[in-house]
This record gives sequence, C-alpha cells and structure tokens, in this order.
Amino acid sequence: MGPLGAGKSILLDCLANHNTNYSGNVTINGQSWTDEMSKLSAYVLQDDLFYTTLTVKEHLQFQAELHMGKGCTSKERETRMVKVIANLGLVKCQDTMIGMEMPEEFLVENVNA
Repeated sequence: MGPLGAGKSILLDCLANHNTNYSGNVTINGQSWTDEMSKLSAYVLQDDLFYTTLTVKEHLQFQAELHMGKGCTSKERETRMVKVIANLGLVKCQDTMIGMEMPEEFLVENVNA
C-alpha cells in the first residue's frame, strides 16, 4: 500500500515479469526470481473489470480458466481457486455477487481523514 505514484504498479509489473526494464535483482526469500515463479504470480490490473453478475467464486473460476488454461486439469484449477479464496480471506463471501449493493450496516456515513 502506498500513495499515488509511489511505484506500486511498477513493482508488481516487475514481480509478474511484465516489466523487465529495471536494474538490480529480484529475489524472494533470498532466491533469484525464475520464470517458474512468474508462472505462479499474477495480479489484477487497476483497470480490469469485474463481472458484476458473478459471485466471487464464479469470477475466480472464470479467471482460473483464462489464466491456467488447458495445461491444467479442472481439479487443479479448482484446488488453486479454493486456495486463493482462503488466502484472501474470502471464504465467507465466496457466494456473494460482486455487483451486490453493500448492506447498510457496512456503509460508512462519515469518514474523517
């Protein structure tokens, strides 16, 4: 997390191997970054759109189909999706429609900066 212009997207681009125009070394836990690691890393771009008629789980299933492709079995995609849902703390809301209006009890009426 950081302010606008702090380089968050540039860092993510480097970690996902979308930007190779940098100097220095990228390591994780002291190990040099490999192409295999790049296959395991991804992030949602700021301008990506969510399908508001899908649940969280359905959206992640759809994304797994797109990104993991036919090189993985449906069971492998399902296992990965379940892990992602758990890692992101989305188990309780996995069947919630992405486009649902937020319940009133979750709304913040006055935000003090």
